[in-house]
Amino acid sequence: MRNRSLMALALSFASVVCVSAEAQTSTWTIDPAHSSINFEVRHMGVSNVHGSIGGIKGTVAYDEKDITKSSVEATADTNTVSTGVEARDKHLKSPDFFEVEKFPTLSFKSTSLSNSGGKLTLVNCWMHARRQYVECAEAFPQAEEALEMIAGLYAVEREYKQGPENLERLLELRQLKSRPLIERLQQWASTQRALPQSALGQAIKYMSNRWTGLTRFLNDTRVPLDNGATERAMRGLAVGRENHYGSRSRRGTEVAALFYSLLETAKLGGVDPKRYLREAALAALRAEPIPLPNQLAQSAAG
Repeated sequence: MRNRSLMALALSFASVVCVSAEAQTSTWTIDPAHSSINFEVRHMGVSNVHGSIGGIKGTVAYDEKDITKSSVEATADTNTVSTGVEARDKHLKSPDFFEVEKFPTLSFKSTSLSNSGGKLTLVNCWMHARRQYVECAEAFPQAEEALEMIAGLYAVEREYKQGPENLERLLELRQLKSRPLIERLQQWASTQRALPQSALGQAIKYMSNRWTGLTRFLNDTRVPLDNGATERAMRGLAVGRENHYGSRSRRGTEVAALFYSLLETAKLGGVDPKRYLREAALAALRAEPIPLPNQLAQSAAG
């Protein structure tokens, strides 16, 4: 594989799924549907061509106490290389670049990891924990007990939404009603007798391995019960990525990111996206400052 120096490869793992956990170390499987490798090739000495490679498989081992003990291993299918131009992709697959016939797989293995500053807190999703019990409930009727308690957690959240939006009130509801449900669910899980490799055993293991992240919502009102809102917000982006040809170029991706940011911000602020685009376009035609979505929301409220 020649001309390696022409390529600057950047791993971009957008989504990972935790599959096991020890005392301090969690092993995560990279989700190929939401992950890609992005690369840059210098073209004719005057411009940079950007592309991506899919078919990613691999794991991320994360040590919460000591990140230097963490590691990343991944492979990718070089035959999926794409820059949005068929002739260019064919050239990139040739012996001049990736030489896919000889090297059908790219392999990556981290040599070291370090903390670059900042602090992230891992939280986990009750929607995914619930799904494990749904899938095994037919064979293991006792899973219905867990589903009823999880449903109770969601009922508390609905009760909050039916009243005034006050974070102190949400915290009080979670402490008063959600915490006892969590304690009951933990007690239930500890008393079940299921083979470790059975569907119920795996469901309990999935939940128990993520217990700290699943229960952070009790003391932090910023944390929702699940990641559903984020996944729904990303759905349009994922569909658009497949349908919008321009998004395969760097410029197209930048434009898409700009519009996604503006329109999703408008939605969060209660502003109709179509109205926002109309007001922004009219302001531009009048050579006036283009408003941001939050400014339209403020003017509507005023």
